[in-house]
Amino acid sequence: MNISLICLWLLIVTFIFSGVVKLFALQNFKSTLESLRLPVRRFPFIPAFICVFEILTASCLLFSVSRVFGQLAIFVMMIGFTWAIYQAKVVQKEKISCNCWGNMTSEILGTSTMIKITILTLLNGYVLWDAPQLTIAEKTPSTDHILYFLFALGTIFLLLLGQNYYALHRLQKERRAQ
Repeated sequence: MNISLICLWLLIVTFIFSGVVKLFALQNFKSTLESLRLPVRRFPFIPAFICVFEILTASCLLFSVSRVFGQLAIFVMMIGFTWAIYQAKVVQKEKISCNCWGNMTSEILGTSTMIKITILTLLNGYVLWDAPQLTIAEKTPSTDHILYFLFALGTIFLLLLGQNYYALHRLQKERRAQ
């Protein structure tokens, strides 16, 4: 078992999945960016650009030639996402919908978003530190790659399931309090 390769697959699947589901919920993602006071009306391509950038970043991770660029892009995105949380929680003091996973979850920018950002940053840092020449085309059997891919997909599924359970629990608690 190659831990670095598992981490790399987690990053690839996470960013491709995130970019694709946001593209399918582009209007909601646009609303999130507008809530963060980004000039989306003046530059309407920004929401789609961010989604495509996530997908391209993940694609860069597939090849050793471009992987460092993909990893640097991930660090830049994590800084941007951290800025979004700061804007929502500290500057605007508002509850702003995250739309990190498109319409797949109902999440407010905050602690859980920061935890995801921290985990992704640590995964990215680990892969950058541990395996500078690691590639998907490494001499690893294709069955291992399929297993790592499925593990990453399952991890995202469990995360979404947990987030939706938490959101449902929070809504039920709020309704009982009324």
